[in-house]
Amino acid sequence: MPKENRMWKCEECGEEHENQFETCWKCESYNESTGFNNPLKMDSVEDIKSSTKIVLIICTIIFGIAGAVTFYPLLLSGMIFDAPGSDSNPINWVIFISLFTFAPMCIVSIFVSWGFYSGGSYGHAKKAYLLPVVNILALLVCAIISEIISFFSK
Repeated sequence: MPKENRMWKCEECGEEHENQFETCWKCESYNESTGFNNPLKMDSVEDIKSSTKIVLIICTIIFGIAGAVTFYPLLLSGMIFDAPGSDSNPINWVIFISLFTFAPMCIVSIFVSWGFYSGGSYGHAKKAYLLPVVNILALLVCAIISEIISFFSK
């Protein structure tokens, strides 16, 4: 017997969802009929919108400055390949690509986040700001791997 696919409608934004989802993908409000008590639940879409706007303004400032500051290291990143044989080292390539793409990722994350915000997808707007974090994590992983390699090669 096929399972019945019931839907629920978000009280805040009117979006329809299958019963398996407890939160609205668009405004992040909770389905009250599931009995799930969310201690962090905000009162309305306006509260979510205003808190998201504050997060976006802060992230725009942080990633705007970070993206602008990384243009100088970007100019010097070609020197990673100055040593003989360094162009065959995959760690150098990951560092180069991370540095080369960090500023564009900052710019893309700013525009994509504000695009989601203007479209009413406040949860997606906050998550889009994680794009430059990928570059930061790649640099950290490469630094750790380089230190491990240099420790064991002594």
